[in-house]
Amino acid sequence: MAPKTFDQVLKRRQAPATLAGLCFYGLVTAMFLRSQFLVDHLQSYEDGLSNLDDALTLLGGRWHLDFIREATSWPFGALDIRMNRDLLRRWLNATSPASPDPPAFQSSPFSGTREPRPALVSPTLSWRRVALQGWHRSRSLGVVVFGVHSTLVLEPATMLKAALRFWQLQVRIFMRDCPRGNEAWAHHCLLQCQALGECAPSSEGSSRLFVELIHMFEEAIHQRSRYYQVADYLEVLAQMHRLDAELRRAQLYVCTAPLMCSLLRAVEEKPLLVYLGMQLHVHVDRQIDQLWLMHFQAMVRDANTNVWAVHNFAMREQIRYATGVELEVVRPRSLYALGDRSYHRRTLHRPKWDRQVLFFRSSYYRLSLFVQVLEAQLESCDLPLQLRLVKDSQDFVTFGEMRHFRAAVLFPWDPTLMAFYELYRLNTVLLLPRSGWIFKVQHFTGWIWSQPLGALEFAHVAQQRHTTGNAPPHPWWRPEDSDPDAVLYWYAFSDCQRLPHLQRFGSFAELFQLLLDTATLRRARRGMQQHNRRALRLGLRWYRDAALWLLEKISLSKSTVLTRCADLMFEMLVDFSNFLRRNNVTFMLSEGTLLGAVRDQDIIPYTADLDIFVPREGWEKAMLINEEPPASKSYHFMVDPDQPHCARLCAVWQGYPANRAPFDEHFPWDTESVGNDLAYYMDIYDEDMDFAQAMKHLVYPPSTVMIRNVSFPAPREQEIYVAARYGPSWRVPDHQAREIAEKYPTLEEAKAWSMNMLMLHAAQKDATIGFRLLERASVDYKSGDIVIRGLSQGHPQETAKNLVLEEFQMEDRKVKGGKVTVYPPERDESQILDYVLYWAKEEVSSWSDEILIRRIDSGLDSLEDAPAPKERDEGNEWYRPEPEPRPLGRIWRCKGVEDPFKSCSTRGVPLQVSIPHDIQVPNDATHLAVAAENEVGESQKLTAVNLNGDQEGDGFSTRVFFSILKGFEAQNCATGGHQLEKEGWEQIVALMVLRTNSGMKEALTKLAEWLAPVSEILEDCQAETVKQRFSAALSRLKTGEMHYKPGQALAVDGISIFSHLNSAIQTYRNTRQSFNFGTELGTLLSRLAPEVSTSEEPESSSSRSGLKLRGTGSDMTDMTGATAE
Repeated sequence: MAPKTFDQVLKRRQAPATLAGLCFYGLVTAMFLRSQFLVDHLQSYEDGLSNLDDALTLLGGRWHLDFIREATSWPFGALDIRMNRDLLRRWLNATSPASPDPPAFQSSPFSGTREPRPALVSPTLSWRRVALQGWHRSRSLGVVVFGVHSTLVLEPATMLKAALRFWQLQVRIFMRDCPRGNEAWAHHCLLQCQALGECAPSSEGSSRLFVELIHMFEEAIHQRSRYYQVADYLEVLAQMHRLDAELRRAQLYVCTAPLMCSLLRAVEEKPLLVYLGMQLHVHVDRQIDQLWLMHFQAMVRDANTNVWAVHNFAMREQIRYATGVELEVVRPRSLYALGDRSYHRRTLHRPKWDRQVLFFRSSYYRLSLFVQVLEAQLESCDLPLQLRLVKDSQDFVTFGEMRHFRAAVLFPWDPTLMAFYELYRLNTVLLLPRSGWIFKVQHFTGWIWSQPLGALEFAHVAQQRHTTGNAPPHPWWRPEDSDPDAVLYWYAFSDCQRLPHLQRFGSFAELFQLLLDTATLRRARRGMQQHNRRALRLGLRWYRDAALWLLEKISLSKSTVLTRCADLMFEMLVDFSNFLRRNNVTFMLSEGTLLGAVRDQDIIPYTADLDIFVPREGWEKAMLINEEPPASKSYHFMVDPDQPHCARLCAVWQGYPANRAPFDEHFPWDTESVGNDLAYYMDIYDEDMDFAQAMKHLVYPPSTVMIRNVSFPAPREQEIYVAARYGPSWRVPDHQAREIAEKYPTLEEAKAWSMNMLMLHAAQKDATIGFRLLERASVDYKSGDIVIRGLSQGHPQETAKNLVLEEFQMEDRKVKGGKVTVYPPERDESQILDYVLYWAKEEVSSWSDEILIRRIDSGLDSLEDAPAPKERDEGNEWYRPEPEPRPLGRIWRCKGVEDPFKSCSTRGVPLQVSIPHDIQVPNDATHLAVAAENEVGESQKLTAVNLNGDQEGDGFSTRVFFSILKGFEAQNCATGGHQLEKEGWEQIVALMVLRTNSGMKEALTKLAEWLAPVSEILEDCQAETVKQRFSAALSRLKTGEMHYKPGQALAVDGISIFSHLNSAIQTYRNTRQSFNFGTELGTLLSRLAPEVSTSEEPESSSSRSGLKLRGTGSDMTDMTGATAE
């Protein structure tokens, strides 16, 4: 009970007297000394280890009762107990210990006043600085800063404004919102107003969208099911860009969060200054996380339009640990903390603040007993100080107040804490705990909540560290398994350990002594002021150089850049075209590349991509370019995983891709040594891309077009294609118009316009098409102009009223004669251009019990496949190359007569043609069907006629056939040419209701005979194995041993069929649901059918057919227990 009582005493809920004289820390110390005695003198190693474990247990979970060193004069604490316990445990568990003697007890190196030295780091330069002549001349610059953490966003914004103070700088901020009632967030918005002069609310639409985006990020971290929904993020950014003109006009983007940087680079090519103060928020989904790291790595190594920095060495080392990338470090200067004050002005001395000490908020206060122990210490000491303890964010202290405090005590819960830099910038003397206490803080808080996410790393980076021996002595860790050596190794990179003039304490006594030492505090404040002045000059110089570098990169001579880019793209087009030709791959120019070829016979100079069309069947061969031998310049073909109809070809120079967006996040490519400043690539589309589908009527057969005197394949209707995609002004180059989508036709508009243009051109050559054009013509009532209804009217709404098949004959499934007559619909016949004939079959719908007529493939690959008919009506074509299923033929409504105008204008005339001889009829065909068609496509409705001339009747036979096959073995088979008479079933039921053995036996025999046509259907469908099983079931139904108890049981060869037969009778009588009726019969027969043998044992006399009988005593037992419904 001692720990619980001591816990209550520390929490000041019980008086110290309740301990009844127990010295709790003395007890823990005694257990430690006893353990040392057991190990050193009695060699009782296990007992000694047990004592150490018990001592740590007494100190409570996370050692929350351990204030031995901090609150007493004992030079001893939980770190000493833990270190000696771990050493002794490793020695005991070692199979071959280094020494036969146990390790000597010792004090933890982190328990004293000695601090670990800051880790050695090397400076890095990820970009080249530029000449600075004339940089101070006034110019305008629009900057937009994006981020999640508000003060981290304000840091680069205020530094850029100060660094480029001679410029007219317009800075926009996108960060969290400023909700009412939250004093802390409202203060950040006030800082934005004071530091940047941006006091009016920004575009409500874009700001609201950005706040929604931040919330989506948070959901991705906390809810795995919503992890990084990239398409949604990009859509939000696109909406922001569309709504906010200021966002579009900005010349420079700044981002402070890795995820936001990746998204910005995916949607924009603006210069990007990246200032990271947040970890790589990954380590949730291994596969997706690796892609994020790969994209991050590729962006960092692209030094053409990016400048990267991180705001402290601890974060730089964590990023290097994860990705192998080393960033430059630019420490925060926290100018925003000064508000509207000049950063050169000194803080005035105010005597009333001389005794006030700030204990800055920390999650350590909430999770530990520190506050209670501090209060107890203060009660026992009469300190001439006033302590302001900030316990949480609701107790808010402004920056204006912070700079006046005598000193500030900070227990950092994050090695990259922005509050630390803000206090340092304000020249507030900072007191921080020593490293041993720092570990305890981390042990309680886990540092920031996202700290475990930093453990992810590239697999190949980890392997390289292992093989080269450059691995850090301690890997990134999780709070639950933290080790003092690992935590403090990484903490040594933190500026909390590196900046000068910081004061440190290891106990309450040392803390109070420092707070009362006015001379020490005064020296520390002066030293911080001098360091801040020097550091500020360095920071401003970095921001100035970074901005000038980025702006210089985009201010290169456009003519030089565009010419160079066009040359490189033309070279790529020629190389890839030659490769495709060598491999017999069909391709043609498309989109912007086709526009440049048709208009200028050249590459459009202001574009960064090429566009070609390659049918999907050719992609596999196109990918073979990846296997070409390495050269100084080669190419890489890749498919966009989010858009399967689009691929991309990248130029690879000396092993590195020359393009950088937006697919390269999927590939770990290094762009540092590319040697050029341009991004270019080729987009490759297949036939299912949306615009390829809309424009497919303009493509085949292909034509040719010239670029720089080199011939390339192009769509058949080049000019119509270009005009449909880019509008009537396509002949006038205007690359600025590409940013305004309204200047270009939609796909629907392009499709309708181009089809009408084709029809207009064709009408000049063909009288039938001319009549079809006039059928669509009308006069506008207001203008009097003749207008043509567009082809977008849709497919025909009606199909043939009737289809008659006469004198149809076939032999061995080949046509030997027959005529088909199509009767047009009674209305809207003018919508129809021709009638398309198909072989068809009946089948059951996959989601209902409805019997459908479905088109099936004719099997004809070309017109020559079909033998020429003896008589062929002029104007009738028996093949049309369409996607599957291929039709049997086409009957034109207007062609085939001398006067097509007269033929087309005549309504209601049946059309009759002969079916060519020797055309193969598919095995599963049961019907001939017709669909109406116009220029848009075919109608969805079919009119069908049975090939054998049977009358359809009420469909009883068809439904029962299908349902029996479905109940038997889910077989969907054609059913033409066979019938099941209702009278036969009713006779069977009449025998069953006699309730006699002889009557039931005869009924089962007749049932088997009645169902015999199903076997013939299976034979027609060539389902031989299913037919064998079905026939065996029928045979067993007739000849098997019957067991019958009227109203109770019915079995054949011990297999119960009572319930299924009973259900079939009830279903037929009560509901007339022929489908359910047939399903019950099929299930009944499946029980009697032999199983398919899967054994590899030698066949016996009972299994040579590949089937084996079923039926056991247990089946009989189950059957005899059945009851009639």
